[in-house]
Amino acid sequence: MNFLEQITGFDPIARKRGWVRWHKARPQTLTCPACHKTRSMSSRLDVASPIHRFHRFQLFECPDCQSGQFPTLQAPVYEAEQPTNFAARKYYIEQGAGFEAMFEPLFQTNQQPVKTLLEVGCGYGFSLHFAREVLGWKPIGFDPSSLARHGANDLNLEIYPQYLNEETIQQVETADLVYGSELIEHIADPDPLLSLIHDLIDTKGRLILTTPNITALDPTRSLDAHLSLISPGSHLVLYSEDGLRQALSRAGFAHVHVQVHQNSLLAIASNAPLAQSADQPVDRKKLSQYLRTQTEQFSEHAILFSGFAGRWFKELVNTGTYAQAGLVLDQLATHWQEQYGLDLRVPAQLDLQLGPDETIKSIAAKLPFNLVPVLYHGGVLALNTDQDVQLAEAYFHATIRASKAMHPALHRSNVVDLESRKLAGLAQIQLIELAVAPDLSLALQRLQQLETEPVSGEDQIALWQVKMQVFAQAANTGQWKIAQPLAEPIAQKLRNHTNIKISETAAITGLAMLALNHHQDRKDGLFWLDKLLIGAPETTDTPNLTKIWKEQARAHGTEILVDGGREALRPLAGEIRGALAHGNPQKPDLDLLVALGHIDQHTDPASAIMWFERAIQLAKGETKTVLGQLLADTKIQVFLVAVADGNPDQAADSRALLGSEVSLRQGPPALWLALGLDTLNRLEQADTALLWLRKAADCDDDLVCNDAKDVMVIAKQRQTSLQKPNGATR
Repeated sequence: MNFLEQITGFDPIARKRGWVRWHKARPQTLTCPACHKTRSMSSRLDVASPIHRFHRFQLFECPDCQSGQFPTLQAPVYEAEQPTNFAARKYYIEQGAGFEAMFEPLFQTNQQPVKTLLEVGCGYGFSLHFAREVLGWKPIGFDPSSLARHGANDLNLEIYPQYLNEETIQQVETADLVYGSELIEHIADPDPLLSLIHDLIDTKGRLILTTPNITALDPTRSLDAHLSLISPGSHLVLYSEDGLRQALSRAGFAHVHVQVHQNSLLAIASNAPLAQSADQPVDRKKLSQYLRTQTEQFSEHAILFSGFAGRWFKELVNTGTYAQAGLVLDQLATHWQEQYGLDLRVPAQLDLQLGPDETIKSIAAKLPFNLVPVLYHGGVLALNTDQDVQLAEAYFHATIRASKAMHPALHRSNVVDLESRKLAGLAQIQLIELAVAPDLSLALQRLQQLETEPVSGEDQIALWQVKMQVFAQAANTGQWKIAQPLAEPIAQKLRNHTNIKISETAAITGLAMLALNHHQDRKDGLFWLDKLLIGAPETTDTPNLTKIWKEQARAHGTEILVDGGREALRPLAGEIRGALAHGNPQKPDLDLLVALGHIDQHTDPASAIMWFERAIQLAKGETKTVLGQLLADTKIQVFLVAVADGNPDQAADSRALLGSEVSLRQGPPALWLALGLDTLNRLEQADTALLWLRKAADCDDDLVCNDAKDVMVIAKQRQTSLQKPNGATR
C-alpha cells in the first residue's frame, strides 16, 4: 500500500530472534479471511514488527485454501505522520518504488478501452501519474497516508485523502478499471471493500489486484526475500491462488482470472466474461517515454528528478541506448555535485564513508538513495561505449562501497533494497570477470572474497558462471595452483549433469586437463572427456579433444590389459568405451576392441556385436576368421534372447543380421528351434516354421529335440486350423 509504515525504528527483540523466525506455535481455531472456512490452523513462523515493538506475531495458515493470517495484528494507522516520513518518502521516490511492478498490471486490460482508473491505496500515485501521462486515462486515487498527500501535490493528482468506504465512494461516479497494487493484504477482512468495488464497476468495468503469494514463503530463502512478502506489522493476510479466487467470487465477481508468479499473485475480476490472454509485459517504449518526459518535467524538483533520471538512465543502459545514457549520466552528475558534492564522473574519488550510527534520516541528507544502481550502470556504460576497463572498475568498486556504506542504516530501519544488494553483488562479479584475462590471481582473490559474503539467489547464478570462467581459464592454461582450489566444488556440481550447456564446456574441459596433466589420473580425465564429448554440444575444440580422448582411452585400456588381462579390464571398461566407439577404429585399438567384445558377449551381446564389427575392420588372416565366427555366434545369441523374451521387434532386427537361410542351416540346433518359434509366432507362417522345427527335432541335443517336438504339435494345429473344409489354404 505504501512504504511509510515500515520506517519506525529498531526492535531489540527482532535483533535477537530475527524479523522472521521459523517457529511452530500451538494451533488455533480461526476463520480464514480468504475462504471463510473456520478451521484449526497451525503456524510455522512468527515475525517481529517495527510498528509494534517488543511483540511477535504468528502466521496461521488455512488447511483448506492455504492462505495465511496474523490474527493478533492490528493494521497500522496509515494517516498518522511519522518522524521518518521525509526520509522514507525520499527513499520511495528515488529507489523504493518499483515502476515495472506497479505499471505492468495496467497493461493487462486486453486492449479494452479504459477512460477512468480508480486506484485504492495508491500511495504516492506513480501508477495514476503513468496512466494519465502515457495511457491517457483519467486517474482517481484513494489513500489517507501522508505519502499520498505529498504525491497528490507533487504530481498534481486527484487523490482523496481517505479510505474507500460506503460514504467516500459516493465521490466516484464510475470507473472502468479499479486497481489495488499490494492492497488487499493490508486488510483483515476483504469482503466489504471487494463488495463495494464489485457494485461500482457494474457490468463493464474490471478490478485488478496484486498481492504477495504465500507459496513464496520458504525456509531456504533469504531473510530479505521474505521481508518484502511479509512486510512485518503491515501485511495482515497472505493469499494463496485459491484463497484470492474464493474471496473475489464471494464478493460477487462472476469471472476471476489469477496469474501466479513466484512472489506475487495478479487477479483480474469482472462481472462480464474476461478475454483470456497471456501476461502482458510493460511496454518498454512507453516506459522510456514516460521516464524521459518526467525527467525533463521535474528538472527543478531535486528528489523527483533523481528518481526519474536514475530510472531512465538504467533503462537506457539496459536497452543499449548508450549515447543518450551518457547525457543523462552527465545531468545526474551535475545535479548530485550541487546537492551532495558527489562527482559521478570520477567514481574512484567518491567519498562514501558514513558513520556507524547513520540512520535513514541522516543518509537522506547526504546521499541519493539510488546511488548504487546509477554507479553500477555507469560501469556497464563505460564497458560498452569506450571499453574503458579502468573507468568501469572504478564504477564497480564505487558501487560496492556505496552499498556497504548505506546498507546498515537501511537494515536497521527494516528497509530491504534488494536491487542495490543484487547490483553490488553483480559489481563484484564484474570485477572478477575483468581480472580473468590480465591477472588470473587477482580474479581468484576477488572470487574467494565474494564467496565469504552473503550473495542473493539471482547473484548465485552469476557467481557460479564466473567461478567456472576463472577455473576454466586456469586449468586450460596449466595454472594448476589457481585451478586446484576451485576444482572440487565445480566437479561436484557438474559430475551428475546430463544436459551439458555451452557455458559449462570450458570448465569440463578444464577438469579433464587437470586430471590428465596435473594429477596423471587417466580414469578421472576420461570420465570428464566422456561427459564432454558424448553429452555436450560441439565446439571448435571438439576435434582436438576427441583426438586426446581416444589417445588417452587407448593408453588407459592397454595399460590395464597388459597389467591384468581381460578380467582386470572388465570393471573399468566403462571408462574407455565412449572413446573407442567414436569415429573410425585405429590399428592399436584391435586388442582392446576384442577384449570389450568378450566382456560384453554374455551381458550385453548387442554391444559385443559392435565391438567385434569394429575389430574385424582392423584384423587380417586367421584373426579375422576367428572374429567373424565370434561375431556370428554373438548375433545368434542376440536373436535367441529376443525370441526367448518374446520381443518381436528385437527378434526382427536381430534375425535380419543373421545372414542367408543357407548359412543358417549350418547353425546350432538351438538356432533352428528359435527360427521355428519366431516364424510361427511373429511371422505366423506355420508351414515354414515346421521346416525349421523338424530340423531341430532331428538333432542330437535331447533338450532342443524335445522342445522342438512340443512346438511342432502347436504348429500342426495352427496349420490345420488354417485349412478350409475343401482343403484350400485360407
